[in-house]
Amino acid sequence: MTFCNYIHTAPATLNLVVDLTLTGKWAQFKWPDSWVGLHILQDITFLELIPILLALCIWAPLLKNSKILFRTDNIALVDILNKRTSKSKRVMSIIRPFVLRSMNYNIQFKAKHIVGAKNNIADALSRFQLEKFKRLAPLAEDTPEIIPQEFIDLISKLRPNVAGQLFCHFDGTPVTRYQFSGVLKKSLNVLGLSQGKYSSHSFRIGAATSAAMNGLSDSEIQAMVKNAFVQARRRPGGINLGLDHIGVRLWWLGKSGMRL
Repeated sequence: MTFCNYIHTAPATLNLVVDLTLTGKWAQFKWPDSWVGLHILQDITFLELIPILLALCIWAPLLKNSKILFRTDNIALVDILNKRTSKSKRVMSIIRPFVLRSMNYNIQFKAKHIVGAKNNIADALSRFQLEKFKRLAPLAEDTPEIIPQEFIDLISKLRPNVAGQLFCHFDGTPVTRYQFSGVLKKSLNVLGLSQGKYSSHSFRIGAATSAAMNGLSDSEIQAMVKNAFVQARRRPGGINLGLDHIGVRLWWLGKSGMRL
C-alpha cells in the first residue's frame, strides 16, 4: 500500500488516526433517539458500519487516490467490507453508498480484524469518555468534525417505508411536536444558537411567511392564501392537492398560523 489509514470503529463512534494530513481529526455520532428500544440497535454489524461510512462522507476528498486499511473488532464486518456485499438489506443500504463514494474518489480499501482490547480509543468514544479518549489520543483536536449533511441525508433514508408524516419512529408512529421540539432545542444548544430565535414554527415553509417578509399587509396575505385555497378546492386534486391516497391532509395557513 502507498500508506495506511487506521480507522477504528465502535458503536456510535469513529476515531481516525491517519497520516500527517489528517492527524488529530475525529468524529462522533450518536444514534437517533427514535432508534431507542428498536431492533435496529441490536444489529451490531450495521451499527459499526455507519461510522466507516461517516469517515468517507467527511474525509473522502482528502483521501482521494489512496489505499485505506479499516481496523474493526467485528469479524463479520471485516468479511462484509472485503467482499463489498451482505445478505442483510439493512447493511446493504450502507454498503452501496460507501462503495460508490470510494469509487468516486478512487479509494481502495480492505478491512482487518483488531482485538477488542486493542480498540480502546474507539471504545472510549463510544462510551462518551472524552477525558479517557484525549489521554489515549493526545494529538486529537479539541472538537470533533461536523457531521456533513450528506451523511444525515443517508441516515434519514433509513426511515420506515410508511405513509404519513416525514418525521416518524421506526415503528411508523409519528414524532410528536413535543419530541421534535425537544430534539430541536438540544440541537440548538450544541450549535450555540439562541432558542429564542428558532422554534418548530421555523420549519413551516409557505408563501405567507415570504409575503410578510416582503412587506405585504395581513389583509393582503389572508386574501392571497384564501384565494389559493378556493382555487385548489375547484381543481380535481382538491384542497389536499391529490395527496389523499397517501394519507396527506393539508392546512392552508396565512400569517400567524391562520387556518381556513
